[in-house]
Amino acid sequence: MTEWFFYGLIYSLILALLLASLLLVKRLFSKQLSPRGQYRLWLVLPAVCTAPFLPFSAGDLLPQRTGLASAAGSISIDPSVAPSSGMETVRDLAVDIHQGVPQMLILLLLLVWAAGALFMFSKIVYQLWLSRRFLHSAAAVQDASQLALFYECKKQAGIRRTVTLSSSPLCRTPSALGILRPHVMLPNDYGCRELKYVLLHELAHHRYRDPLTNLLVTCFKAVFWFNPMVHLSFQRIALDREMACDDLVLELLEQHEAVLYGRAILNCAHKSHPAALALADSGSIRRRILQIADHRQESAAGKRISRILLGLFLCLTVFCVPSVWALADSTYHPDQKLPISHEDLSPYFQNMEGSFVLFDQSDNRYTIYNEKAARTRVSPDSTYKIYSGLLALESGAITRDRSELKWDGTDYPFEEWNRDQTLDSAMKSSVNWYFQRLDRMAGKENLQKFISSISYGNEDLSSGIEDSWLEASLAVSPLEQVQLLQALYENKWNFDPQNISAVKNALHISDNVFGKTGTGSVNGRLVNGWFVGWLDSGQTAYFFAANVQAKDGASGSHAMEITRQILQDKGLLGK
Repeated sequence: MTEWFFYGLIYSLILALLLASLLLVKRLFSKQLSPRGQYRLWLVLPAVCTAPFLPFSAGDLLPQRTGLASAAGSISIDPSVAPSSGMETVRDLAVDIHQGVPQMLILLLLLVWAAGALFMFSKIVYQLWLSRRFLHSAAAVQDASQLALFYECKKQAGIRRTVTLSSSPLCRTPSALGILRPHVMLPNDYGCRELKYVLLHELAHHRYRDPLTNLLVTCFKAVFWFNPMVHLSFQRIALDREMACDDLVLELLEQHEAVLYGRAILNCAHKSHPAALALADSGSIRRRILQIADHRQESAAGKRISRILLGLFLCLTVFCVPSVWALADSTYHPDQKLPISHEDLSPYFQNMEGSFVLFDQSDNRYTIYNEKAARTRVSPDSTYKIYSGLLALESGAITRDRSELKWDGTDYPFEEWNRDQTLDSAMKSSVNWYFQRLDRMAGKENLQKFISSISYGNEDLSSGIEDSWLEASLAVSPLEQVQLLQALYENKWNFDPQNISAVKNALHISDNVFGKTGTGSVNGRLVNGWFVGWLDSGQTAYFFAANVQAKDGASGSHAMEITRQILQDKGLLGK
């Protein structure tokens, strides 16, 4: 829910900026662009609707979890669980992250949006029902002279598909309606000296397929009913649509007929059917009459300018609108099918949501509890420090023998943090400042390259290299955690063996157990708990990842205790 809220927020902001830019450009080029050229620019709207579903975008604006997290705030300490059977007590320290928007407020805003959208769509459904009733009341025009004029106008407008000329007692002014079965609708016993111009205008609507585009734009407005730029653009589209049809009709007429066409517009200046496109549908009759009086043919230069501007806006849209594929990245889908056995371990998790993944190196098989959760990417929290330390070793920022960084004097509430640190001490005490400094030393470009080279989760560092792993943009699934640990253990990345050994030593807990906890604390609540690592029996290794999720009370210590109980009951501890 949170991800969709922030995606909608970002998308709406970008949409407002794009529409504001489009309106500004239309004003700046109003003299160079014909009415049809200005209407043509609105073709950017289908691109705006399509862009979110493209598998790429230039803006990595969408965080996987919250996007408004910062490392500032209070510190909370989760009491250690004292496991036995080969695991020493591990003190799990969690930095509390303050999110900018509470979950209840997000839910309330989403409910308000849904209520508004439902109301707007109900109006659309009602208008479509009126339109259907409107069409059912119609009968095909039988007057031979009117039919002859209609077919002549249809040919003149360059329309080849079937369009029916009908009349209805409910019709008050000539209108164009119908998407699958297009109609030009006339009032019953309609007799007008300007019938030719009326027919040409309504046929122009069908040439541009305006009934369909009008429905789509109205649906677009219903979704973004809260965006004032959408409402303003909707009004401008309605005016541009009528003026584009006027422009096309004037191109088909002799110059002296412009006055008669203007008179036809004035004669039809009545309220139209809500689901129909009428000759005088727009309220800006004055602007349309002025356009008719000052009509000029669309020049080749004007056409080129409109196409160039449209192309620029299409490119801008594609590269600015974030893709919803970013949301799909929250679930891990490996390239090949994995050998998986499922096991019900729910008693170990009690009232917590979570998952457990165990990989047996000897038979190359995964045992998984809650596969859906095991494939779901969440913040890695302090388990990320495994790979932060590995990058620092590989880049030469620290070495196996010289990994000490000086404490800068900042007073932390954890005594273990208020001193100089080595890789071993920082890993065991989960010292945030140590690994944040290592990442700053590496730089974002090198860190991004490293994260991508080892395929670390969604590889998203968009919320900052210091904070991305703290309940922010970077996310990884329990299944991926196990695969990363196996790759580390077997050095599948071909890193310096001494660096791999240094990281392994830093992760050593006791006996044959290696691992790292991680806790996500948001707004004072423990929402995410990790324990990842492996058991090394000498002959084989067992890689594991336990993750727990809760509104409060989920910590690395809980994940570690769950893991200890599972491994002990399986008879793996002490091997």
